[in-house]
This record gives sequence, structure tokens and C-alpha cells, in this order.
Amino acid sequence: MTDFIYLNTSYQDKDKVKALGAKWDPDFRRWRIPADTADLHVFSPWLSAEITSTLTPANNLDLPAPLESSLSPTIYRPDGITLSVLLKGVEDVVNQTFAQGVWTIVEVVNVKIIKENVYLDLCERDPQGNELVKAVAIIWSKQAAVILPKYQQITGSLLGPGIKLLVRAKPHFTARWGFKLQITEIDPAFTLGDLEARKQRIRVQLQQQGIWKKNKQLSLPWDYQDILVIAPQNAAGLGDFQTEAKWLQSFNVCNFEYVHSLFQGHTATAEIRQKLKNALDSRTKQGIPLPDIIVIIRGGGSVNDLAWLNDFELCRDICLLPIPVLTGIGHEKDSTVLDEVACYAFDTPSKVIGSIIQNIKQRTSEARELYASVINYALRIKEDALREITLLSLENKAAALSILEKSRHALLSTINNIQQNSLKHIAQSRHITAQHYQLIKLQSTKEVSELKSHLPYLLLQVKNNARANIALSRREASDITDYLWQESGRKCATARAGTSRLFTALENNTEKNTYIARQNCRNDMTSLQENALRLVYNGHNQIRSLITGISEKTKTDIRQLKLTLNQEVRFNLNQVGYQLTLSRHKTQGFIREITGQGPEKTLRRGFTIIQDEKGKPVTSSKITANKITIQFYDGSRKAIMEKNDDDNI
Repeated sequence: MTDFIYLNTSYQDKDKVKALGAKWDPDFRRWRIPADTADLHVFSPWLSAEITSTLTPANNLDLPAPLESSLSPTIYRPDGITLSVLLKGVEDVVNQTFAQGVWTIVEVVNVKIIKENVYLDLCERDPQGNELVKAVAIIWSKQAAVILPKYQQITGSLLGPGIKLLVRAKPHFTARWGFKLQITEIDPAFTLGDLEARKQRIRVQLQQQGIWKKNKQLSLPWDYQDILVIAPQNAAGLGDFQTEAKWLQSFNVCNFEYVHSLFQGHTATAEIRQKLKNALDSRTKQGIPLPDIIVIIRGGGSVNDLAWLNDFELCRDICLLPIPVLTGIGHEKDSTVLDEVACYAFDTPSKVIGSIIQNIKQRTSEARELYASVINYALRIKEDALREITLLSLENKAAALSILEKSRHALLSTINNIQQNSLKHIAQSRHITAQHYQLIKLQSTKEVSELKSHLPYLLLQVKNNARANIALSRREASDITDYLWQESGRKCATARAGTSRLFTALENNTEKNTYIARQNCRNDMTSLQENALRLVYNGHNQIRSLITGISEKTKTDIRQLKLTLNQEVRFNLNQVGYQLTLSRHKTQGFIREITGQGPEKTLRRGFTIIQDEKGKPVTSSKITANKITIQFYDGSRKAIMEKNDDDNI
């Protein structure tokens, strides 16, 4: 038996029990009476079943005794008791059993603060994330002022949805307000251990799949031109990032695409993954290149606010991205697994954009140095190329002259050889022609001589035959003298005609043979002349062909030499042009970086912009305008130009 007996009262009964002598206990927030109170039966409506069972039947108001177990509900007779009495019995059992509270593991679903009292919706989930049980808890303002600052200082987090706690929970039941848990203590070490255990599980899973350092192993691009930014909308960190990024984007130094998503709550990680996938898929469908880098920024928050980013699926997607990821999730003390798997992690969004700007400045400086070195290299190449071209021109000219000289000597030698061969062939042709002519002449003379030598013999033979015939005729017939005479006359006539024909035939044969011999001689002479002319013509043609071949070969060698020289000159000029184009691009990037600094920073260093009445910049002291406008970094002033003695204004 304790020193006090606590009453199970409702708010409406407080005046009754107070009038009967009960006192209010501010620590337990219940009404109580001394344990040695004599008239306990007057408090029987508010006493527990365990105490009422010790009273006499008269004092017990004919209530039946409870069951043996104080934790079991009391079963009364069919005539029954009121609901308030039953619920007060339950209240007493619950409050007495868990008077000291029990350390309990819970997960916070929702948090409300009403009049400095903290109301919590708690639950327990199975491994699949389904709710098993739910309860309502309260931390009274006095206790909250003590335990919450200590919890926040150690864990760095506020009570919020999704966080797991180890609390000392005291179940409390009242007949009017029902059941709730009163939390009197919170163990911060458990929360830290749970968060770290969750992060460690994600690390182990990613390492087992072999993708833990996959994004970290990616190389950052040489220059940033297109950046995809994922951040909560209207976040403070996003505003700091955009303040610096807009200067780069306004001067076309770098393009920023912003995608907004939730970063807290059960649906946050799924939304981040979906928004990231949609942004990359949209670029692929439109034929737009993927961004150079992906930036994920948030901008501070408590540990439990950042705990939503300790998600396996989200970290796995980041590891598998083929694009380097930069994170700026919170502050120096905040850390998530998302920071650990990203290519580079920064404390804040401001440091992320600072790193991007620093990279662009470094690349600009390198481009300036490269441009200077390229210009010098191009000048050296140009000088070397001109020198080589001059040397090649001289060498080619000398080579061409040498080739021409050799060709000329070869041509002259060939012409001499052809002339000598032609003269030799002509001499041989003349000799052969003379020989043929002499041979033909001898044969013709011989044939004529033979004909002449045969002619007297033939004439003598004819005469002898004629005489023989005449003598024969005279001896044979004297009596037929007339007949014979006539026959002799006819024979003589025939002989004369034959003789005439013979002479004619002989003359014709002689003339014919002479004509044939002459024709043969002429034909031979013509053939010899044609052969000689053909040999001379062929010799001339061979000379022309040889000269033409030598000339064409010389021209071809010269053209090939010129082509080779032009190709070498064009290659050298292309190399110079490529280096100049590369230098121009890098110079343009440098100019974009310089212009990206903006006029405001230049004006803040003490520079001003002077404009005439038409708004045109003034760059010389020799101006005709009297009124000018001077632009400072925080405003502008009008001014009037005065004429100096030493100028013409």
C-alpha cells in the first residue's frame, strides 16, 4: 500500500472529491487521498477495484469482488454497474500497472504543439512499411522544456515524421478522455544509432552490388555549359544558388535547368527519382544532349529532415548515373548517404555554385594561357611554314630547272640520234635505190641487146626461107608457071605480110619490153622514194612523239611537284587555322566569363561609365557634348563639361 491512494476522477468530479478532502498531485496530475483515510467508502466511486475489494459489503455498496487478476476486466452480476464505474476500474488497472512507465520503441507519424504541450501520433511498422499499431502520446510542457532541448542538442534533429525514438512511455487511461501515452524521457542515443544503422545498411547494399563508388569515379567535365539542378521549390538554399547562377546564365556562360521536388516525407525520394528520370528522358526524346553535371541542393535542416534522403533506391540511382552528381544538402555537420555516393559533396548550395564559378574562372585562365601559347605557337608555325615554303620553293625551282636541263639534254641527244639514224637510213635508201636502178638499167640494156642481136638472125632466116621457097617453086613447076607465079605471088604477099607483121611484132615487143622496164624502174624509184619519205616521216614522228613524251613527263613532274607543294602549304595553313579557331573559341569562352562578372562588380571597384546625351559611351576627352551622365554602382549623376585652356573643347 502506498502512502497515497490516487482517485480515478473526471473533470466534472473534481469539486466533489475536493470537497471530500482529496488533494491534487501536480506531478501525476491526479487527485489523491491519504492511505489511512477512515471513510474510504465515500470515495468508492473513484477508487480502484483492488481497493474496493477490501471494503466491507456495506461500505462496498454491494459491488461484487473483482477477478483474481488486477489486469483483467471486472465481471459483474447481470444487474450490472454503470459504464463510468467499469471504465474507472480499467483506468485504475492501467495506471497502477504502468505507474513507472516502460521504455518503448516507437516511430513518429505526426507532431503537434498546443499551448507548449507536444502531441505525438505514434505507430509501429512491419518490415514492408505497413502500420501494425497506432497510439497517441503527449509530452507535457514542463517535461518537454527539459527533455526536448537535450534531445535536439545531442541528435541535432527535431521531433518529426519518420523518426524512430526510444521513449519512456507511461500508459494513461481516463474514463472521459480514453487512452494515451505520457512520455517522460527520450533516449537520444537510440535515435542516433537508428539513423546510423539505416545509413550503414544502405552502404552495405551498395557495396555488395559493386556500385558504391561508381559515380565518384566519374571525371568532371573540362568546362560547365549545361547543368541540371534538383531542389525544393522556394528553398532558401536554392535562392542563394540562383543569385550567383543567374549571372552566368544571363551572359550565356552556362545554362541552368531547374527541377523542383519534395525533399521531406514518405513520397520525397520517389518524387526526386521520378523528376530526375523525366528530365533526362525529355532531353533524350528531344535530341538534347545530357547535362554536363547534375546538382542536388536543399539548404540546411534538422537531421530528421535530411533522413529522408538516406534512401537505398535514390542512392542506387545516383550511383548508376553516367553523369557526375554534385550535392549541397545542408551544413557542415549534416551528412547523408546521398553525399557519400555523389561524385563531389559540398556543405551548402552556396559552396556548390562557388565551385562551379571557380571552375569556370580556372578554365578561363587556362584558356587565356592556352590562347597566348597557341598564338605564339601559330606564329612559330607560320614562320616555320614560310621558311619551309621558301626553302621548298627554292628547292623545287632548282629541281625543276635541273629536270628541265636534263630533259633538254636528253631531248637534244635524242634528236641528234634520230637525225643521225634518219641520215643513215636515207643514205642506205639512196644506195639501195642506186643499186636497184643500175640493176634494172643493166637488165633492160641486156634485154634490148639480146633483142637487137636476134633481129638480124630472124631477118636472115626469113630471107633464106623466102629464097628457098622461091627456088623450090621455080624448080617444081615450069608448066604451071602462071599458077606457081600466082601462088608465088600470094606466097610473097603472105611472106611480105608475115614479114611486116614480124617486124611490127618485134618492134612492139621491143617497145613493150622497154616500156615495161621503164615502168618497173619508175615504180622501183617511186617505191624507193616512198620508202625513203616514209622512213623520214616515221623518224620525224618518232622525234615528235619522243619530244612530246618528254614534254608531257616534264609537265607532269612539274604539276605533281606543284600539287605536293600546295598540299603541304594547305596542310600547314589548315593546322594554323585549326589552332587559330581553337584559340578563338577559348578566347570567346574567356570573354563570356569576363562579361559574366557583370558591370556591377566593375563599378564597385571604383570604375564608372560615362555617357553623352544620346546614351552612347564616352571613351575620349575630345567630345562635343556639354552634358554627360556618370554611372556609379549605386546610381547616376548628371554633369556639365567645362572647357580647359589646353584643349579645343
